[in-house]
Amino acid sequence: MFHRKFVSYLNTLVSSKVERRAGWRDLWPGTICVVGLLTVFATRPSYAEEVITEPEQAGSSASQAVIEGESLHPHVTAGGTQSQLMSAFTQDQWSGDSQLWWLGARPGDRLTLELDVFQAIESIELSLTRASDYAIVQIELDGHPLGAPIDLYDTQVVTTGVLSLTTPQLKVGKHKLAFEIVGANRQAVKSYLFGLDFIRFRGARSRDGASGAPAGDKLVATVDSAE
Repeated sequence: MFHRKFVSYLNTLVSSKVERRAGWRDLWPGTICVVGLLTVFATRPSYAEEVITEPEQAGSSASQAVIEGESLHPHVTAGGTQSQLMSAFTQDQWSGDSQLWWLGARPGDRLTLELDVFQAIESIELSLTRASDYAIVQIELDGHPLGAPIDLYDTQVVTTGVLSLTTPQLKVGKHKLAFEIVGANRQAVKSYLFGLDFIRFRGARSRDGASGAPAGDKLVATVDSAE
């Protein structure tokens, strides 16, 4: 009886920690962890469970559907990506205290996200990371540049804040959002790093001129896994 109660307690404890502790969030499906003398089989939540969250630093009380960068598995032409815990960098705050970190890239390399759009979108909002060894990136949608290249150099580790990228009204269907390394600031360490905090989408305006609902009110797009 004691054994069953203890195992039940442990299962409850582990379940409550998996989503909240960054160390557990990095676990891949099928990861085996040893807790004391007990072996725990930990599974990463499905994409559908991860896609809608509330950014902790958001000032609005209204929920915002955010696709967390660290939950994504994009295609990269070089290097690799991983989740990075950002809570140690106290000069700023990241949604979910983590980011998608791209390492090992060089100028000309690309990170691509496959978008599955359910409703017409008029803008894409995202937050990136700035630091002394980060790159200059060009954001592209379906092969077309969205604005000018973004210099991610900074003497401190901070975010860009929310960047709003107006799109030529993005229609329902499959689309590609890409980030290309195009160089680095003269003062930057030439590591060409890149970090994505989160992405969210804003639906197109209705015919009566009302503003489109942000993705927090209605899920209008997802990002498909490249794996």
